[in-house]
Amino acid sequence: MRLPPFVVTACVVACHAPVQRPHVDPCVLMRADTTGPMADRIAAASDPVEVARLRREEARQTADPGFDLLADHALACAAQDGPLPLDARRMAVRLDLAAHRFTDALDKATTLVDETDAWTDHLAVADARLELGDLDAAAAALDAADARRPSALTADRAAALAWRRGDLHGAMAHYEHAARLASAADPTVLTWELAQLGWLQALDGGPVPALDAALRLSPGDRGAHYHRGLWRLSRGDVDGARADLRAAGPTIAATVALAEIDPTVDVRAVHRQDPRGWAIWLAPRDPQAALALLDAELGQRHDAITVMAHAWATHLAGGDGTGEARRALATGTLEPQVLWQGAQVLGDPALLARARTMPAGLLPSQRAEAIR
Repeated sequence: MRLPPFVVTACVVACHAPVQRPHVDPCVLMRADTTGPMADRIAAASDPVEVARLRREEARQTADPGFDLLADHALACAAQDGPLPLDARRMAVRLDLAAHRFTDALDKATTLVDETDAWTDHLAVADARLELGDLDAAAAALDAADARRPSALTADRAAALAWRRGDLHGAMAHYEHAARLASAADPTVLTWELAQLGWLQALDGGPVPALDAALRLSPGDRGAHYHRGLWRLSRGDVDGARADLRAAGPTIAATVALAEIDPTVDVRAVHRQDPRGWAIWLAPRDPQAALALLDAELGQRHDAITVMAHAWATHLAGGDGTGEARRALATGTLEPQVLWQGAQVLGDPALLARARTMPAGLLPSQRAEAIR
């Protein structure tokens, strides 16, 4: 989605307060794009909160974060008429999470917990804590959510927490539990759980029946196509990988993987989709530019992937990233990309060997690269 100039101007105002720009009504901004899949429904919607919901659906369907920006404007429009209703406040938390504004998300979700004590709000606190790298506090918030309502979503976050602590088989067990709790009547959640389980099956070196099940349930699911594409790429199935990675949509991760097959693929064309993913791709090409992006990410996000990415970019720029690398590894993470970057920063062949034990976790170029 290409945003009109006045939308970009509004972002400049929001992100750099000292710069003075003409005010643009968020009720105008929320309708700035008319090309998305929900365009007809948005044109007919009079409630800005409903416009925000539709913009979020456009972001989900297209993987274009610009639609989430328009959802932000829609909620700002709604707030002009008074305090936002509870469902809109919860949507604001989810928008903060999607935009990597994790500190803001935590503040808003904590306020909601104090007011409601609802399981969904405890879960949002857990999500923010996970990305901020506070795994113990995330676990406490997750326990609170699960105590109020055990669900596929709480089991899903338990899996994410286990994986971030380096417990591959524990994470797989939680995803299996989440898939059992998910209802086939709502295929979105079940497809997600199966796709995540299938990816861990791929990392474990076995067959990937959960990925196949996810794509039978939701044939166009982007996440499942992405993970199966990586798995096929690791097995040398170039044609199958190409088909899956194209079906995964214009994300940084899928485009970087596609570039392994076709060097003419332009990763720069999708750089706005994920600032951290873009910075990781950029690091060996322009480490100083990558560091600037990762500095901004670290302002909001302190998980092992972000901390190690910053350490790696620092190393490539000629600095000392060893302290950050050891801090990322201290979480117990088994994320292959983190282990591979850590091996480069620390000059540790054992870390490189561990990263290579998970067949699908590294791109072919990474598997072939020795420690610099």
